[in-house]
Amino acid sequence: MAANIKIFPAASARSVAQAVAGAPLGGKAAAGLTRLSTEVGASYRQRLIRSGVVVADMAYTGTLPIVGSAITLPAFTALNNLSNADIDTGVWVMRVGRADDSVYVEGAIGRAGGSAPFVLTGDLSTTKGINNGPVLLRFPATLDGVATPPAAVATWLVRSTDTPVVVPADYLGVHSDYRPGATYPVNPNVQSSLGAVRSLDHDPSRGYFPALSWWALEPTPGVFATAAMDAWVSHNTGKRLLFVVDRTPAFYQDPALPSSYSGRYPSYTGASAPPADPLKMSALIKWILTRYPTERWLFSLANEPNFSFNDGALSTGGARITSGNRFDVRWDDTFAAAMQAAGRYPHPFSATTPRKLANAYKIVKQDLVASGFGQAKLATPGWEGQHADSISNSFRRWAECPTDGGGVGADWADEVEYHYYSYNRTDSTFLTETNGIINLTAALGMGSKPILCSEAGLEIQYASGMSNEQQSQFFISLAIQGAARGIKSMVFYKFSSESDGEAEKTMKYNSVEDTPAKVAANAARRADFAEMAVLNGATIVQAAVLSDGRKWAALSNGLTLVR
Repeated sequence: MAANIKIFPAASARSVAQAVAGAPLGGKAAAGLTRLSTEVGASYRQRLIRSGVVVADMAYTGTLPIVGSAITLPAFTALNNLSNADIDTGVWVMRVGRADDSVYVEGAIGRAGGSAPFVLTGDLSTTKGINNGPVLLRFPATLDGVATPPAAVATWLVRSTDTPVVVPADYLGVHSDYRPGATYPVNPNVQSSLGAVRSLDHDPSRGYFPALSWWALEPTPGVFATAAMDAWVSHNTGKRLLFVVDRTPAFYQDPALPSSYSGRYPSYTGASAPPADPLKMSALIKWILTRYPTERWLFSLANEPNFSFNDGALSTGGARITSGNRFDVRWDDTFAAAMQAAGRYPHPFSATTPRKLANAYKIVKQDLVASGFGQAKLATPGWEGQHADSISNSFRRWAECPTDGGGVGADWADEVEYHYYSYNRTDSTFLTETNGIINLTAALGMGSKPILCSEAGLEIQYASGMSNEQQSQFFISLAIQGAARGIKSMVFYKFSSESDGEAEKTMKYNSVEDTPAKVAANAARRADFAEMAVLNGATIVQAAVLSDGRKWAALSNGLTLVR
């Protein structure tokens, strides 16, 4: 509090001061406000006093509310007393505290433009009443100190005057093939750094067999294979498990929405088709929840379902996206062939339509609730490159699509996923894409829902030519920026045990350390995880993009991270 604000009695003032002194840098103001709210307690009063006489008395329910970096008084519950009083005569103070005045905070009142910490705009009048405008109690910003960035700031992500950003304890995540029983020269020892693990493309045999795909888990209708899932859950127990219902079994595929394209990923041949009956997806999810009831799950019903976005640039394959067809045009084999002929990425990970997928989310969500699994959370599909808004944007088409019986796609997801990949060996586009997703999520009415970057990495051809230091710079700078922008989880694609000669998008861990280069690469990956892990559960009090391109964050515990 400012020097002209008093906390009474002295014992309460000492208690607040001790809370401030015992808190780390970045958390001192919050600790002091919390202690003050506790000292005052519930059912507090706000009184305006002129020369020792109460001329206004307002009652409140609950305790003093802390909003951001200040105690902010809401509308009063009851006006117990209001007297006519001249603002220009007498000595005025405002007092907020207990009804019996045994504990309170007090400061002078004056007209606007004066030195008093509280302002009264005119005389009190019983005929006019009183309008209690914003009343804030806060400590000076300097209380928590201002860290000095190691270089000039190009762009602030979190200023010292902003509300600190609290990073979830399970922020850092990966897609991981590492598993018990594998032979490694040095234990990667990254599990303690991870808060989340995603199931997509989990391939522990290194045989290009996605062991946690739907068709692998349910080889026969209604019969589930347990071995791969048991091992994965056992190894990652206690972490947040992000499961993608991906690659539809042949016997469930919708014949009206076929997909025969194989291309780069043979495991998707035919399996890109959506299920004819979304309740089959719900049955898989309920089996998982029943078998592993104590784990923390987040389910997504498709991976990168980039619906056909033909805007007329391609001469064949699909229709131009219009307001009339945007919910029903999909990425089919014809469009895939046109993409390939144009030299663009051809593969459909999901050949469904926005309407089919939006309805699937509603059907699955409602079935889970009706079946007693209302605690289960669904995430939107994770899209890449859908940060720029347009009529053909896949995220918008799914989110706005009306669902049968009412609602839209966005109504049936609890969290939002997006993907980020670099195509130039730098993170130069990350903030643009992330800010675009944040803005689009808000525009679609989902702004209150957590946002996860559920895939982040480097495309293969770019990762292969980077040094260990360049890759470390890339990974850690993404983690800093994502946390500073309030992204709830940064899940790298992927940490894997590669055989010799295989390329990988990001965090390759060599199974055989038979060269100095492999030893160095493995050490770098372990160090990356350890360095990034300080963000898990941290509070960011300042963060910035520096003029030299590095990313910097100052944490409330006094640690800094710069890359």
